[in-house]
Amino acid sequence: MLKMFIVDDEDMEREGIRSLYAWEELGLSVIGEAWNGQSALEALTDIEPDLVITDVRMPGMNGLEFAARLKKRYANVKFIFISGYEDFDAARNAVDVNAIAYLMKPINKDALIRTIEEAIGRITEEKHREEEGIRLKHQVEASLPVLREQFLRDMLLGIDKADGDRTIQQARTYGLALPAGKTAVMVVKLEASAAQAERNDPDQPHMKAIQVYRQLSQIIKAETPLPPVMTREGEYTVLIPCSSMMAPEDMEEHLETTAESWIAQISKATGLTLTIGLALAEDGMSSVHPCYRKARMAVNRKFYLGARNVLWYVEDEEAQEEITVVVHRMKEELADAVLMSELDKIKSIVMSCFQGKQMKREQAWFVAADLINTALQTMSEKKNLLKSVFEQAGTPWENMMRKETIDTLAVWVVSYIERIAELARTHRGSKNEQVVHTIKQCVQDEYMLDLSVEYIAGKVFLAPGYVRKLFKNETGVTLKDYIVQTRMKKLASCCGARN
Repeated sequence: MLKMFIVDDEDMEREGIRSLYAWEELGLSVIGEAWNGQSALEALTDIEPDLVITDVRMPGMNGLEFAARLKKRYANVKFIFISGYEDFDAARNAVDVNAIAYLMKPINKDALIRTIEEAIGRITEEKHREEEGIRLKHQVEASLPVLREQFLRDMLLGIDKADGDRTIQQARTYGLALPAGKTAVMVVKLEASAAQAERNDPDQPHMKAIQVYRQLSQIIKAETPLPPVMTREGEYTVLIPCSSMMAPEDMEEHLETTAESWIAQISKATGLTLTIGLALAEDGMSSVHPCYRKARMAVNRKFYLGARNVLWYVEDEEAQEEITVVVHRMKEELADAVLMSELDKIKSIVMSCFQGKQMKREQAWFVAADLINTALQTMSEKKNLLKSVFEQAGTPWENMMRKETIDTLAVWVVSYIERIAELARTHRGSKNEQVVHTIKQCVQDEYMLDLSVEYIAGKVFLAPGYVRKLFKNETGVTLKDYIVQTRMKKLASCCGARN
C-alpha cells in the first residue's frame, strides 16, 4: 500500500483531506500529518512517503522549501501543492520538485481525487519500472559468467576476431581485462579413467566435467584473471598472461610446472586423467585463435608420446591440421554407417581419409586410430560386444603400426571396422525391435503433442540421425510419416465415435 502524508497549517484542512475519501480503497495509507514544513521533515526522518499533499503558504518553513529538502532525502517522493493564493511563481517552483499538480483552495473533492488517482498511477508505474530495472540488472549479473565465457570462446574459435579498441571495450563491458602482450594458450583435455569407464554411468562424464570446471576455475586464479572456457566437450582452454619480467625459457618452464600442478590437483580430486597442450600467442589476443588450434594439436601428440601429459606445440605439426579436419568431418558419418552396418559406405569413408593424402607414417597412424576409435565408440554401452570385437579382430594398435604403406593400412582399417559393423548387426535384431516398439508407443501415447524426432530420440536415448535410419529400416516408413499417419488414424477414430 502506498504511503501519503498531509502538511497544512489549518487543522480543518488537514482533517478535511484525511476524511474526504476512503483512501484505502485507492491503495493509500495516510501515515501522518504536520502543521508546517519543519515539523513535517522531523516526522518523516525515518519514513519515506510516496505522496505528500502540502500547502504552499505556511508559517516557518513553507511548502516549497519543505518539498525541496524532502526531495533531497527521498528522490522519488511526489507532491500535490495546495494554496489559497494564485501564485504562478510558486506553481513554477512546484514543477521543479516534480509536482503532480497545483490545486487552489477551496479544494474541489472530485478534482483532488482525480489528481491523487493520477499520482497513484505515476508512482505505481515508476515503482514497476524500478523493479523491472533491478530484475534486469540481476539477470545481467547472473548472465555475466556465460557472456564472458562466450566472448572468449568466440575469440578462441575464430568466430570473432580481436579488433583493437572495440574488442577491449567489449571485454570491459563483461568485466574482463584482456592480456596486452604475450599470452599462453593452454588446452586442458579430459580423459575418463579406466575405473570410470568400467562403471558405465552416463551421468558420470557430465558430473566429472562440472567438477573439473569448478576445480580449474579456482586453481587458475593465481595465474590469470580470465575464466576457463569450455571450447569443446571434455575440453577447457585457459589464457595466461606471460610476465615480461621473466626470461622466455623461465616463463616456459613456469607454465609447464603450473600445468603439471593443475593436472595433479584435478586428477586427485576427480580421478580423471588430463592432458594439457600449450602454445604461445606472441601478439596477445590478436593471435589466440591460431594458437588455440596449435595447442589442440599439441594435445593430440599424446597418441605418440604416451605417458607425457604436458605437451608443447612444435612447428612440424602444422601439416597434420588439414588431415585432422577431414577426419573430424567424416567421423559422424562413419559412426552412422557402423551402426547401420553399411559396409560400402564404411569403405568409402575410410578410403577417402587416406587416398591422395601425403602424410607421414605417424600421421597415418593417427588417422587410423581416430577412425577405429570412432567405430568402437558406437559400442561403448555394449561391454560384452566390445569384448567380442577384440577377441575376434584382435586389439588394433600393434597391427596398425606393422603396416608398411598407407594403402595397406587403409585396407586393414576398412576390414577391421567392417568386422565391428558385422558384429553389431548380428547382435542388433531384438534390441532394434524393442526400440521401434518404444518409439511407436511414444507416438501412440503423445500424438497430440508437437512431437519431433529429437524429442523421441531422447526417449530411447539414441541420436536423432540414428533413430531416423533405424525406424525407416525396420518399418519401411519414415518416423515423420508414421507420426502423421497415427494422428490421421486417431482423428478418424474420434470422428467415427462422434457419428
